[in-house]
Amino acid sequence: MKKRLISFLLILVLLLPTFAFGAGATINYDIDGERVTITVKGDNYKPVSIVIQDGSRKHYIDQKETDASGEAVFSTYLEQGKEYKITANIGGVKQTGTIVVEEDEQEEPELPEKPEVAHIYIKGYKGVILPETEVTLRDGDTVLSITRRVLSSKGIDFKVRGGYVSSIDNQSEFDKGPNSGWMFSINGKFPNVGPDSVKVKSGDYIEWLYTTNLGKDIGNIYEEFGNEIIDNALELLDDKTATEKEIIDMVKDITSYIVNVAESVKKEGNLKTVLRDFKDVNKIFLKVLKRLETEDGIYSAVNNSLKLSEIAVKLLDLTDEKAMSDEIISAAKESIGITLAFVNKMSNETKLEKMIEDMLDASTKPPIEE
Repeated sequence: MKKRLISFLLILVLLLPTFAFGAGATINYDIDGERVTITVKGDNYKPVSIVIQDGSRKHYIDQKETDASGEAVFSTYLEQGKEYKITANIGGVKQTGTIVVEEDEQEEPELPEKPEVAHIYIKGYKGVILPETEVTLRDGDTVLSITRRVLSSKGIDFKVRGGYVSSIDNQSEFDKGPNSGWMFSINGKFPNVGPDSVKVKSGDYIEWLYTTNLGKDIGNIYEEFGNEIIDNALELLDDKTATEKEIIDMVKDITSYIVNVAESVKKEGNLKTVLRDFKDVNKIFLKVLKRLETEDGIYSAVNNSLKLSEIAVKLLDLTDEKAMSDEIISAAKESIGITLAFVNKMSNETKLEKMIEDMLDASTKPPIEE
């Protein structure tokens, strides 16, 4: 039985890198001077979002839905003589490409300078309040000044208290409990300062979202909580008087924590925080390996350890960067190695058989479409 399980896990190790580069939509584009028309082709009636960037600067962000023929068409202006990276996400599947805008050899009349713009989107617990809206920037604009200006122009009621937005469209903080309220992100990252302290640049994307649990439900991973639960786990393992039941309960809690944060990640910017915690959990499982002696304890640890490999697959879907993908794969392989070490401590053939059958059954189930 051990040989079957070990073979299964080793196959999983070899397959891990392929999850980062699944098949996706096709991207085509046409260029007329500085005007670029992008056509994304995939399944019909699927949500599509695209991001065009040059280095770290985002030049264009938009989202639509494919039509009956599976196409979504976007149009924007890009500076000539440059190369841009385009990322399309259609129905949850990413595809990347490159747009090269050649210099136009013909002399053309100078176009008027394009205004600097940002985009803002607001969604509350009742639904979308403000769809993605383009805003022309003014000198010194901040997230708060833009939010005030747009909401006022649209006649949407809002309240600001001490630089903090407490209510939008009559949806206020604490409406959904003591941990509910408004949070903002800019280009996918949640600043740890107020909206009046964040300057806005051309191309920035501002998002206001209503959270019911301090941001976990909208992709804002709080490092303080992760640090606390990991520190508590390490402290328990250093306690020589800790019982095996206490250790098993801790293993379940720490696995539940890392599974929850991995599933709540929606932005690539949060990935480093989760990956750091993922590596710390690997260290915890190594210490657990030395402490558990009973068959039931080891069996419980194996089942929880196996869940970490599933997490790695989800994290790989969030990044196109090779360095980050390699780091995730390395952590996943370490996790599988720890699982194998637990398996080698097991002697109950009946439990091994059940574990193998459960894993094989799970591996043959079709993916759940969101």
